[in-house]
Amino acid sequence: MKPDGLVEVQCAKTNILVEDVAVEHNLIGDMDIDRPVVKSVVNAIVNRGYEVLVLRNQYDVTEDDSDWEKFVGDMADMDVWVYLADVGEFAGNAYGE
Repeated sequence: MKPDGLVEVQCAKTNILVEDVAVEHNLIGDMDIDRPVVKSVVNAIVNRGYEVLVLRNQYDVTEDDSDWEKFVGDMADMDVWVYLADVGEFAGNAYGE
């Protein structure tokens, strides 16, 4: 079920903030599951029971569309919605929208 209500976002230029966990944004845009930023975000989500992950854009994770689809799908498998601030909407492919 999609979360209701307004999602307000304030993102630093080089960090992703997940509650009180700030992780450095990788400027090259590669997605590798061993990459510290991805591991930190996933660990924070799993350990704290988040329902929504807010990103500035998909390039905070990867430039590759197939990696992006996998990432969004993995988040959906954990019942986490991915919200993209640049387009102002949830990533929908993994949710059948």
